[in-house]
Amino acid sequence: MDRAKSKRLVIDADVLHSAGDEKAIHPTAKRCRDFLQAMLKICHRVVQTTAIGEEWRRHCSRFARKWLKQMHSRKKVKQIQLSRAAAESLLPNVEETAKSEKELDAVRKDIHLIHAALATDRSVISCDEIARKLFGNASASVADLSPIVWVNPDHEDETPIVWLENGAEAEPDRMLCRQRES
Repeated sequence: MDRAKSKRLVIDADVLHSAGDEKAIHPTAKRCRDFLQAMLKICHRVVQTTAIGEEWRRHCSRFARKWLKQMHSRKKVKQIQLSRAAAESLLPNVEETAKSEKELDAVRKDIHLIHAALATDRSVISCDEIARKLFGNASASVADLSPIVWVNPDHEDETPIVWLENGAEAEPDRMLCRQRES
């Protein structure tokens, strides 16, 4: 894939935590590993902010540490600095959509993924279905969230590797605005 078509993807620490080595037999460990390996082979890059990097260091599996080293050596890690103003303007709007303290904690925990996605190519890779649903619901009143793509590498039915191979495009069914509760 041409570097010009390469996407900058925000990867949640839960994916790096879950990724197992070649001997892993648990389905989640295998799917997360396979996704990361595909990303290494394809020209896409991973986005790193200070907060994301700290999360990775705390939760990274042994396999994912090696993967990150390979990504760094191939210059496929895009380090970005986020604007404090952008972060401060989005969070209160998202917080207003929370229906409980538990939901409030969940959106606060992962809002940094949303900020990084908005600053790059608007794609989040995460196994966190609760966060996806909460941000999807919030997208009804927080328009900035609607075009963000959220892909779960542990869901085979989402064909995440095929999505990577096809350019990691912003397909409508993958966008947060389609992840709202009915």
